[in-house]
Amino acid sequence: MSTTEHGSDLFRSAKDWQLNACVNFGHDDWDVYAEGYRRAGEILIARLAATNGESIDFLVYPLVFLFRHALELHLKSAIRWGRLVLNRPSRGYPLGHKLIEFWSDCRALAEEYWPDDPTDLLDDIERTLREFEKHDPDGQAFRYSVDTGGTRTKPRLTHINLRVFYEQAIKAYNLLDGMSTAFENAWQEWCEHQA
Repeated sequence: MSTTEHGSDLFRSAKDWQLNACVNFGHDDWDVYAEGYRRAGEILIARLAATNGESIDFLVYPLVFLFRHALELHLKSAIRWGRLVLNRPSRGYPLGHKLIEFWSDCRALAEEYWPDDPTDLLDDIERTLREFEKHDPDGQAFRYSVDTGGTRTKPRLTHINLRVFYEQAIKAYNLLDGMSTAFENAWQEWCEHQA
C-alpha cells in the first residue's frame, strides 16, 4: 500500500467515501459550524442517555464546551446579520468569547428589528447565557481544568444535571438560530431587491 493509503496526510479524503467530510462548501459557514457543535453535543447527550450516564464525568466537559461554543457562534452570526439589516456599521463578526457582551448587542438589534414582540423569549436566552457566563466567563472553563495562573476554572461547581443543562441550552440555541436565520434572510431579501 502507498503511504497515502496508510494515512501520512492527516486531512485528506480516502476510499471509504462515507467518512469523507465536506468542508469549506459555503461562503459563510458560521451557522454550519454552530450546527456542527450542537449536533455533536446532541450525539453525546444521546449516548449518555442510552448508556445510563456511562463516562458522564468525562463527557461533561466536551458537552458543555460544544453547546457554549454553538451559542457563541450563533450570537456572533446574529449580530453580524442584524447589523447589516439595520444598516449599522459592520466590523464583521465580533471577537472574543464574552457571551453577555455579545448578547447585549444582539438583544438590542432584535428589540429594534422586532419592537412589538414580547421579550419573554429574549429573557430566557439571557438567563441561559448568564448561567454560562457565571461558570465559564471566557469559554475556557470546560476546555481546561486550570487557568493560565494555575487557578481552578470551576471552583463553585460540583454537579451538573445534563438533562436540565441540555433542555435550557437547546432552547437558547434554537432561539438564537431562529434570530440569526431571520436576520440573514432579511438581508438576502434586501440584496435581491437591490439587484
